Parts: sequence; C-alpha cells; structure tokens
Amino acid sequence: MDSQTETRPGTRRPLVVRGIALFLAIVLIAEVGLFNASTIRFLRESFEDSDYETVADYIAEDDDYLSMSRLERMRAVLRAMGQLNTYDDYSLAASIAIADEDYDKAAEYLSSGIELFRGSDAELAELYVKLGCVNGLRNEWKYAELNFLRATELDDTSATGWLMLSEAQLRQNDYEHALENISRYGALEELNADQFLAVGSMQFQLGRYEECVESCEKAMSYDDCDMAGALLTRARARLMLGQTAETVADAQACLAIEPNNAEAVSLLAMCSDTLGDYEQALSYYRQLIDLGFAGLDSYEQAVQSAYLMEDYPLVVSLSQEALAKADDREAIPFYKWLGVAQVELAEYAEGEKNLTAFIEADEAGPEIHYLRGICRLATENYKAAAEDFTSAMEEETLIDESLYNRALCWLNLNEAEKGAADFQEILERNANPQIVALTLELLELSEEDLDAMFD
Repeated sequence: MDSQTETRPGTRRPLVVRGIALFLAIVLIAEVGLFNASTIRFLRESFEDSDYETVADYIAEDDDYLSMSRLERMRAVLRAMGQLNTYDDYSLAASIAIADEDYDKAAEYLSSGIELFRGSDAELAELYVKLGCVNGLRNEWKYAELNFLRATELDDTSATGWLMLSEAQLRQNDYEHALENISRYGALEELNADQFLAVGSMQFQLGRYEECVESCEKAMSYDDCDMAGALLTRARARLMLGQTAETVADAQACLAIEPNNAEAVSLLAMCSDTLGDYEQALSYYRQLIDLGFAGLDSYEQAVQSAYLMEDYPLVVSLSQEALAKADDREAIPFYKWLGVAQVELAEYAEGEKNLTAFIEADEAGPEIHYLRGICRLATENYKAAAEDFTSAMEEETLIDESLYNRALCWLNLNEAEKGAADFQEILERNANPQIVALTLELLELSEEDLDAMFD
C-alpha cells in the first residue's frame, strides 16, 4: 500500500507557513526602528488652509527626495552612509537587500548586525528568526533550522520561532520534530486551517493515520479551510486504515470541488482495484492519462487492470501507446505486458520479440522464460525453447509444465532419450494431475500402466 501511494500523483506539500518571503516582510515591517532613518514626515495635508499651502504642494511635488517611495529613501540613506558601522546600519542594509530579493547580501548584513546587537534576548531571538527566514529563502533549511533553534533557546515564548523551526524541519522531511514544534507553537497561538492540514500531513507521513483524520476534521471546521486539500489528506489516511468506502466518499467530494484533481482520481482507482472492480479502475487510470499526469505509472496500472479483465487487445494497445512515449528505461515493463498479452492472443512471433526485449533489459523471472519458451515452441525454435523451459524450472510451480514442454522440444529435435527422461520425471513426481494425464495420453499409457510402473 505504501509503495502504491508513493507512485501516485504528487500531493500538495504541507506547509505551516505559506510564503516565507511574505512572512519575512511582515516580520521586518513590524520592527519600526529599521525604517526610522528613512522616515521624513512631510505631509502637505498639514499645511492645508494655511498661508503655506501652495509652497508645501510645490515642495512635495518637486523635491526628488520627498517624492521617493520609502524604499527609495532607504536606498538613498544607505548610499549616504558610505560604510556600515552600527547595528542600525546593518539592519537598514538587510531590509533593503530583502526588498531587492538579494538574500545572500541580506544574510551577510543580518549576521553582522547580530554580532553588534546589544538588546534583550527576546529581541535577539527575533533577529535569529529573520536570519533563519533568509536562509530559507536561499533554500538552506539546515542553516535555517540552526538559527530558529537559537531563537527558541533565547526565547522559548517566541511563537514565530517555534513556527519557523517546525517549517524548517518539515522542509527537511523531519516530520517527528516538525510535529513536536508545531505543537509548541500551538500552545502559544491557535493553529489556523492550513496549519492543521500541515499537522495532518505530518501525522500521515509518520503513520499516525487516525490522528491525521482528526487533524483534517479540525481544519475543516474553519471557514477558510482548503476543503479539497483536507478531503484529499483525510482520504489518503482512510485508505491506509482500510476504510475503502470512506476513502471513495472523500475522493469523490474532492473531485466535486476540483474536477481535475489527479490524486483524487488516483485514490478512486486504487479503491476500485481493492474492490475488484477492474473496469472502473481502468476508467480512472485512463482519466489520469487524459489529465496528462507526468510519468507512465498510470499506463502500467491501466495495463494491469485490462489484463485482470482479460482484455488482451486493450493490454496490447495501451502498452504500445506507452512505449511510444517511454524512454529506454521506462519502456522495460511495457515490453513484458505486451509480450504476455501476445502470448494470450497466440501472436507468438511478436510475443517472443517483446519478451526477449524485456529479458535482455531486466532480470526476468522464471515465468517470463516459460512464456518465451511457449512462443519459441510455437514458432518451432525448439533448441531455444528448451533452454527457456530449463530456466523456468527454477520456479517450483512451473516444473511439470516445463518438463512436458521441454520433452516436446527434445522429440522435435530427435533427442528421444532426453524427452523420455523428462516424461519419466513427470510421472515419478506425480505432482500435477493435469500434466500427468497429458503425459500418459501422449505415451498412450493408462492409469494402470502408471501404477504398474511404480509398484
């Protein structure tokens, strides 16, 4: 079940914080001191209905500096400074770098500012949170985690510190610690719908499926919940709990909201497989193909459903369609399915060709050698067929069939003694009544003759 889930269309990544850049901007703006150096309070409204109204309007419109945006003023102040010396200098420079999306510079300025900072531990913790956010924007989540850890060590009441620590660990697939720390955040601030969904996704990854269902239902209680995402996550958990009917209901409800949601279709296909409704499963896999789901997994699942329906012409057409899209590595399993279906359709020459392509590209098991042996026997390539039947005997359940067919090969190669030895072994084994009966019929022996042989 796990492997199937992994190969389905990608799930939405659980995030406790959506939009790190926006989050960081909000955190920075909250610290008004960073902007003091660039703040000019010159409002024309202050001079309305006074003798200075006209002059004030002129100055506000004509003065380049006063007409600048705040960010432009900050840049102007930074240029006027020349060299950065103080914490405030570095803070201002970091703010500008972040606004310019130059996160390498922002990290450098924030690190230098932290070294010069002489405020309280709580204020220092905020700086480490900002530096960690910048690390995250550089996709350096391990460094981000270290900075968020430092922030929570300095101030264990920092809700943003615990929140961002959880996010950094989640980005590194450290679900256990991410879940612990989002819980610490939850003790300080109420979780929102997205965060409950992130918790549910982490619980799913940790195999805590019942808890995942509960978290999804908490998320659904919020008006702004991503209902399709919540239904999908709950459906995945219910599938793992073996609750097939409930999984189907959630996946169908998700599709009612998002008709082209590939993962919901995939879940419905798996449920149909579980219920043995291969025709329905096939329709869902074809829907995935029509949705343009990347990769060929949907084709292979569709082929398997068609095979279980014994619709061998459809197995052939689907396999050929997949082969037209596959690269050399991706093509391998479809050579197998194509060859197997062609054996069922008595298209032995083509079946041998495709089974050989599969055997040469993969470590094929005894069953595939047996099927290729059938193809070679049918096309009168008796020596090669005998080799395949010998390889097939590695599988206990194929020994008697392989002995019988290999004996036919020996007879056609005028090696009667070898054929007789294989027939003798079949009769001595007396393990497969059907093959024993065929052997007796071919040798024109009766059951009494068989009993007499081994009395």
